[in-house]
Amino acid sequence: MGGIGSGVGRIATGPKPRSLHDKALTNLRVRLPDGVELFPDRQPLAPDRPVRDWRPSTAQRSKLRKRGRAYLTERLRHYAYTPAEGDILLQACRALDEAALWQRRSHSWKQPADAVRAGRLQILFEREFANAIALLRERR
Repeated sequence: MGGIGSGVGRIATGPKPRSLHDKALTNLRVRLPDGVELFPDRQPLAPDRPVRDWRPSTAQRSKLRKRGRAYLTERLRHYAYTPAEGDILLQACRALDEAALWQRRSHSWKQPADAVRAGRLQILFEREFANAIALLRERR
C-alpha cells in the first residue's frame, strides 16, 4: 500500500499531454462556423479616461457654509472632477464646514466638558475631511 516500489507517486515519463486549447488551434479538421472568430476583438468595458466635467448644482453649493464653499471654489479652480469624485468633494466640503462649526462652539461654550466634546467632534469631522481628500488623489 503505497510503499517503496509500488508505483504510487511516480513521475510520469513520456510526452506531456497537450491542452484542449492547443489541440483546437493545431487541428486542421476543426472548422469554426461562419461568423465565429477564434479570437474576437475585445471591446473595452469602460472608456480609458472618465469624463471630468462635474460642476456642483446651485442647490449643492448653497447648502455649504462659508469655509466649505471657499474650499470648493478653490478646488474647482485647479482641478476637474468626475461626478463620483464630485460627490466625494462635496462630502469633504461638508465635513470641513462641520469642523469649523464645532471649532467655534468649542471656544464659545463655558462648560469645560462641553468644550471638550465639541473639540472631539471637530477632530472627528477633520478626520472625515482628510479621508475624503485622500480618496480623490488629486493630480494637476
